[in-house]
Amino acid sequence: MKRLILLLFMLLIFCLDYAFSQNTIIGHVSDKADQTPLSNVLIVMKSKTTSSIIRYTQTSIEGEFSIPIKETDYENCLLHLSLLGYKPQTMELKRNVNKFRVEMEVAVTHLKEVTVKAQKIREQGDTLIYNVASFKDIQDKTIGDVLQKMPGIDVAKSGEITYNGTAINKFYIEGKDLLEGKYGIATNGISPDDVGSVEIIEDHQPIRVLQGVSFSSQAAVNLRLKEKAKAKWIINALAAGGISEQPQSGLWMAELFMMRMKQRTQNITLYKSNNIGKSLEKEVNNYTAKENDIADYIQISGLRTPNLEEKRTLFSRSHLFSSSNLWAIKQDWECRAQVNYLNQRNTGQTSALTTYYLPEGDRLITEEQQSVEHSHKLTAQVSIEGNKETFYLQNSLKTDIEWNDVELATAGSLTNRQHASLPNRKISNDFKLIKRWGSHLITFNSINAWNTLPQKLTVIRNGTSKQRTDEYSFFSHEQVTYGFHFQGMTLSLEGGAKAQFRTLDSQLSGVPDSLGTNIQRWSTNNIQLYVTPKLEYQYHRVEFTLESPIRYYRYFFSHQIKNENDWMASPSLRIKWYISPYLYALLRGRITPKECDLHSLYNGLILTDYRTLTRGMDFYSTSESKSLSTSLNFKQPMLGLFANIMVMKSWNSQDYLSEQEFIGDYILRSYRKTPSRSDTWTVFGTISYNVDFLKGTAGLNVIFRNNNRTMLSEGIPTNYTQENYSVAGRLNGRIGQVLNWQYRLSYSQNHLKIDNQFQQRLNQWEHALSLTASFCKRWNIQGTGEYYRNEIARKQFKSMILADGKLSYNLNSHMELSATVSNLFNKKNYAYTIYNDLSSVGYTRMIRGREFFVSVYLKK
Repeated sequence: MKRLILLLFMLLIFCLDYAFSQNTIIGHVSDKADQTPLSNVLIVMKSKTTSSIIRYTQTSIEGEFSIPIKETDYENCLLHLSLLGYKPQTMELKRNVNKFRVEMEVAVTHLKEVTVKAQKIREQGDTLIYNVASFKDIQDKTIGDVLQKMPGIDVAKSGEITYNGTAINKFYIEGKDLLEGKYGIATNGISPDDVGSVEIIEDHQPIRVLQGVSFSSQAAVNLRLKEKAKAKWIINALAAGGISEQPQSGLWMAELFMMRMKQRTQNITLYKSNNIGKSLEKEVNNYTAKENDIADYIQISGLRTPNLEEKRTLFSRSHLFSSSNLWAIKQDWECRAQVNYLNQRNTGQTSALTTYYLPEGDRLITEEQQSVEHSHKLTAQVSIEGNKETFYLQNSLKTDIEWNDVELATAGSLTNRQHASLPNRKISNDFKLIKRWGSHLITFNSINAWNTLPQKLTVIRNGTSKQRTDEYSFFSHEQVTYGFHFQGMTLSLEGGAKAQFRTLDSQLSGVPDSLGTNIQRWSTNNIQLYVTPKLEYQYHRVEFTLESPIRYYRYFFSHQIKNENDWMASPSLRIKWYISPYLYALLRGRITPKECDLHSLYNGLILTDYRTLTRGMDFYSTSESKSLSTSLNFKQPMLGLFANIMVMKSWNSQDYLSEQEFIGDYILRSYRKTPSRSDTWTVFGTISYNVDFLKGTAGLNVIFRNNNRTMLSEGIPTNYTQENYSVAGRLNGRIGQVLNWQYRLSYSQNHLKIDNQFQQRLNQWEHALSLTASFCKRWNIQGTGEYYRNEIARKQFKSMILADGKLSYNLNSHMELSATVSNLFNKKNYAYTIYNDLSSVGYTRMIRGREFFVSVYLKK
């Protein structure tokens, strides 16, 4: 490995002369009339004598470009700029001028009178532009409703957006990252009437200094607003009230959404409140950030119900305030500030039958559970960013404060009451600096985070048991990277240090001392030093990325485990082949050693809920994962056809086995030091298509996963296989201007096989149909039907039909009145079964009964 590092350094030195012989021209292109940046302007450097193309590039979404230039080019070349609809321009090159600001004039073309029909999807360079009006239906109130109908784009139930199977890395509004990953605020608030187009920027590298240097396989979403929605306040308001049969109570919903998007400032401020089962949490989730949070030990909460939407199962009172602000300080510099406060009170009522499949016979536990959860979440973030062609600086200061209380009353096999206090406090700062001169890059990154979880659990059952865990962590990551780029190749060497200082204080009372240590104090500190040589190379239509991080770990433990030293290498290879402009293949291989799991490193007992005890590891352990994956990605935007498939096999090895055993009424989960292996197959595929004759779109998602593992059950090694797959299809269309419809079908199967002891498959079906009819230009009526058929045990099925209706009347373009009835047949319960490790749980969950409410929607 030392020889490899030495070779990389020699290559760097060898290429210095070549790199220094080049300079870079940078520039900004805008519309002369309104000064808006122009993207995808073709910048071509041509020979003065032969007019041959020397090199070329395109402007970014912000209208920026950079193009390398040699000393001889100043005298022998011209710079030519062109864009459809604008007058082309040609500029002389001068030795002392390496920065240009260009204003392009619109080209006026006289045509005969024609009728132009806007394309649903058009392609402009590496950007796809979706015409929002082509996909919007009368019932769509937010841009998120429309995104779900656009081929190639998928919006998960969690709110996360993916493009052709891959999560997006940025969500822009008018080319600016106002929300910094919390794009649920926009997708659940901005009206589609205010959005002209949705842009998908493929293979998007958000840091401009890295564009053309460091590859990205993720796309970004950019909302282009209509002119009428710019530079003024856009206000939407909704107020609703009604009654409910389960629970018998009044209903309310109030929403106020305000947005102003100017050239140099952006603001979105909102307040939302409801008790109709509409979840507000996903609106402020961060979908793009990677967090280094420490995990909870106490694990009690209400249940989430698969398949059913939260509006059916969520008995809540929710309040959300959010304000996001962006200021363009000067050219290429932005300052952002965001604050969010979420308050929720959720209640639930559930029956459960848990079956543990044990070597000596099954064990059953029945539960009738009532839950009340109070949660408060406050997040605030201030950041500054300078994003230039040759320089990048970003600093983000963030705080997250949560304080949650959970009350659970359980009857059945083990009657009890539980109360948990689960606060979580975190403050972090992320600083990044990248400097580029010519073909050289230097990066410095610093992340520092402090996190504390002082949590408590009280269980009343034949006495009182109390669990207290105080967990504290300080994490620091300092990193430096040097690299340079030449002839399609980028060589970089990254080095840095990570440190984590972590303590755990745990006190448990009310549990027999014979089960283990009930009071403990652990400190698990570690320092990591690493170096990562990385090669990125593009040859014709193939991109290669090869890297091999080498890490040294030093662990300091406060108890009987001796301090440890460890070395790990994590080589990976990524090959991306652009077979054609519409098809590429991707191959990935990786070996990933995983450092010691500090969360599980303690030698006493922790009570995680009223019947589960965990005993941590009292030994040092590591694990390793190997994976190999391949994928195909196809797009044909003019046809509205997008498809991708990914197949991955992974192998995992570790020097311990997970163990579970019953001790009296408790189930004890622990670890035994013995080698173990597992393997997983994963298949994922999507296809979506614009169906012109239906005036709509069709889509299909397929997921398959097979996992083989071993666990110690009552001291006996037990092999088991978990296999599940799901197929989900969707179809929507229009019939003239009167009727639009949407149909959704999904099928899933879950399979659990335990040695020769147990084998069973469970099937689930879901159908949903929605029809919306418009008449007399002002009246709209919408009906929705859902059918569920769940296999809760072998050959035993539970079926349910749900129906909703809505009647709305548009007084004018600014006001809509509506009346809504949900769960028309007043269904009260929903039953389903899921598999866990060596167990199954059959649930019967109370759902919201028949509800009626009226609402008024206002738009300025």
